[in-house]
Amino acid sequence: MGQPPSAEADLHRRGRRTVLAACALLLPLTACSQFSTASLQLRRDATITITAPHDRTAADRPLHVEWTDVAPRNGGAYMVLIDRSPMPVGQDVGWFARDDKDCAASPGCPNARWLSLRGITVTADRFADIAIIPRKNANSRNKRYDVTVVRLDRDGRRDTEATFTVTVEIRAAR
Repeated sequence: MGQPPSAEADLHRRGRRTVLAACALLLPLTACSQFSTASLQLRRDATITITAPHDRTAADRPLHVEWTDVAPRNGGAYMVLIDRSPMPVGQDVGWFARDDKDCAASPGCPNARWLSLRGITVTADRFADIAIIPRKNANSRNKRYDVTVVRLDRDGRRDTEATFTVTVEIRAAR
């Protein structure tokens, strides 16, 4: 007969068996409803179409953003964001100022000016003309901006996870 297995080979074999046993135990759990993704509503929402500017084009300042909405909310509004993510569902624009001590100390803040300086515009219309474009990092060579539209309910809160985005190059003011 051959030599007895080394302690290292035995340890390797035991480790492999442990991993296989763990996989065999965990695999059936993924079929349980608690861990299943079958009930998630993962679908593409195409109810808003940004019609201007077109995706992957260049645009001038002020930036004119326009969209259509086949499922508008009664009494709702829209929020246009330049190069930033929207607030979580159920939150209003005050969420963006949650860590701003100066804004918290100022009555009426965040107001339209505070928001616009941060790339946020709220409108009841299906368009927005945005004069203030947030500056990119001085070292950034990327001149493209993500322009995102989200719906707000009648209380000014984000009502769904849906976001509608185009990427544009915004030319410098002439």
